[in-house]
Amino acid sequence: MTIANPAVPITRREFLYYVWGASIALFMAEMGGAFIWFALPRFKEGEFGGIITLPISDLPTPDSGPKDLPDVRIWLVNIGDARVGDNRQPNDYTVKPGVRALYKICVHLGCLYKWVPTNDRFESPCH
Repeated sequence: MTIANPAVPITRREFLYYVWGASIALFMAEMGGAFIWFALPRFKEGEFGGIITLPISDLPTPDSGPKDLPDVRIWLVNIGDARVGDNRQPNDYTVKPGVRALYKICVHLGCLYKWVPTNDRFESPCH
């Protein structure tokens, strides 16, 4: 008759080794998931861009603050001669007068930036 050897209990060192390995694996899985979530685009197909029809009276006057168009999520800006000659513009960045439509969702984190007239600039709440 043979006697079965009793199972050797797991040692404290082995237990800590397995717990450490499992925690590292869980951490790496969470970081991988966060990286993939961050890398995926937040826009659905057809959500960005397109043709917008507005009457001329809805255009902002040149060199005034931008006009908010929340239905299409844009700021409408009319750049005039005063903005073109503004000394705050970098020398290597040429600006031509005309109307621009600026998408109002921050490309970094997706927050909605706003126009602050006292600072004469757009400001993002996530920066």
